[in-house]
Amino acid sequence: MWRMWRKSNNGVFRLKLTGGKVSRIMCAGLKRKDKIRVGFIINYDFDIWLGGFNYFKTLIDTIMELPERKIEPVIFTSRKNYQLVSEAFPKNEIIVSNYLDPWRPAWVIRNIVKRVFNKDVFLARFFLSHQVDVLSHAGLAVSHTGLPFLCWIPDFQHRHLPQFFSKSEVEYRDRRFMQLCQMSTGVIVSSRDAQKTLAEFSPSAAKKSFVLNFVPKPDEGFVQVSPEALQEKYHISFPYFHLPNQFWAHKNHRLIIEALRILKQEGKMVYVVATGNPVDDRQPEFYGALMEEVKLYGLFDNFKSLGIVPFKEMMAIMWHSVAVINPSFFEGWSTTVEEAKSMGKKVILSDIPVHREQNPERGVYVSPDDPGQLAAALGTALKEFDGEAERKYAEKAKRELPERRAAFGRRYQEIVLTALTGSGLE
Repeated sequence: MWRMWRKSNNGVFRLKLTGGKVSRIMCAGLKRKDKIRVGFIINYDFDIWLGGFNYFKTLIDTIMELPERKIEPVIFTSRKNYQLVSEAFPKNEIIVSNYLDPWRPAWVIRNIVKRVFNKDVFLARFFLSHQVDVLSHAGLAVSHTGLPFLCWIPDFQHRHLPQFFSKSEVEYRDRRFMQLCQMSTGVIVSSRDAQKTLAEFSPSAAKKSFVLNFVPKPDEGFVQVSPEALQEKYHISFPYFHLPNQFWAHKNHRLIIEALRILKQEGKMVYVVATGNPVDDRQPEFYGALMEEVKLYGLFDNFKSLGIVPFKEMMAIMWHSVAVINPSFFEGWSTTVEEAKSMGKKVILSDIPVHREQNPERGVYVSPDDPGQLAAALGTALKEFDGEAERKYAEKAKRELPERRAAFGRRYQEIVLTALTGSGLE
């Protein structure tokens, strides 16, 4: 039996099934079938993949801003993640189920039945009971439900940089991606570069693939975080460059260290502030080894690692920087570059195909293997920095951002409608 909790000031009803299996939030006045209901399963360890959480929040917020919207995002999660998800998506319908909580009785029974009948009977009925038309950015967990689903392959890093993966990891990714390609209704990739790799990997999947270029929205509160506040909290020295990448080997932090070493030898003071998760499960020793190099070269006055910082403050650090750096060996579609574009920042980035595709207005491209090029680019950017010019670029980016985001939302809606039509569903 359903039990009403309360109706909040923003018109959102909160209800709970007393049997304890499902909770949900439903926006008041929502007509159940006036829009195509697109299911998103947002249920993973956000500490490990914070970027993924930000991706889904940006995408769903952008969908909700579309005028004459034809699709309705419906979010599915577990009890464990309900609090965080409900806070992040206050305007959306959120459905919680024990089917998504590993090792709970409902989850165990569901998976036993799936193994016996080779069909996810319980999850299929669950989604259908909530009138879901299509699942988006979904994995193999939904492949046995019989529902149309769009899978998302952010990148093919393991095929471009196999040296950063074990043989078993490469084989596992190939096998999993191929299964997704074969079983999904459509494949979403983040760039034309990724779509090109997909065509080499699975020509048939490429024919049903869609490119969705992610456009992030900076946290609106970042402009209120002053340089003085950052200096007091993080002991940052000004001026500085910002390196907002996770400390993973393919992100190529070593190029920064080598470039700073060259600049120091030339008697030039350049300071880089790095933010991002220092833990890489695949190479747990990487961060420690990198900081040993900083110590060896005497670069503690040139390189500062802050680790993970609140998103608003990370945006403020980017905002107050001379320029943003991304020296990565590989990207599926760089969020770092897109965030810098949304702010109008200059970007010094590695000369790789996807960075050329992203095409930031003031992009300065350097070889990911040449620290001398990067050192020269950093020195030039610092010398040419003009606060008044930065303000004008920021204003221009702010004016252009709403249309860039709207195009992102329209493209996603177009993908959903096209994929469903191709599945024989109008």
